[in-house]
Amino acid sequence: SVSAVARKFATSRQTIMRVRDEGSRSVRP
Repeated sequence: SVSAVARKFATSRQTIMRVRDEGSRSVRP
């Protein structure tokens, strides 16, 4: 179960980083 939690955390973190990157990219002209 520990691996599952770690994997879920990594996935959520990766998603947050991707969304943040898209947001900063869209803000820039």
